[in-house]
Amino acid sequence: MLSIPKMRVILAVAGLCLAAAWPALADHKHGATKIQVATPWVRASIGQAPNTAAYMLISNMGTKADKLVAGATPVAKKVEIHEHVMDGNIARMREVSGIPVAAGVTAALKPGGYHVMIMGLKQPLKDGDTMPLTLTFETAGEITLEVPVMKKAPKGMTDMKMDHKGMGGHKH
Repeated sequence: MLSIPKMRVILAVAGLCLAAAWPALADHKHGATKIQVATPWVRASIGQAPNTAAYMLISNMGTKADKLVAGATPVAKKVEIHEHVMDGNIARMREVSGIPVAAGVTAALKPGGYHVMIMGLKQPLKDGDTMPLTLTFETAGEITLEVPVMKKAPKGMTDMKMDHKGMGGHKH
């Protein structure tokens, strides 16, 4: 049997682990949707470039479809939802009205696909920093994250398959 001081230490460590993991996983419930955001990251600024992009996995664990429709951050003038498309041999980015996330589906926002465009940075973002980002969903409402700034994609975030038909990714 554990003593009370040992139990307090275990509970304190468990609380710290949960607090450390919280920025990487946001969970928001609203009606029949249950949106989870995992592995968020934003690309570090390249020199004085005024724009960057944020990427993540958005899972709809509910029974009703939802849609990412907007974003906001105090570190930039503007946030838009974009997709990367090929026009012949030319890669282009264009703003979209949102990213649908069907029930039971995970949408992969990744380099070369859908992403959250951060425009008009007020100062460069450095590797190792974090950035607040609020995502707005049609049904689930707002989810605010503290997103890590990284020079390159975390392992596995560049080779995920994107299902453009369901704008989703993979079924759970």
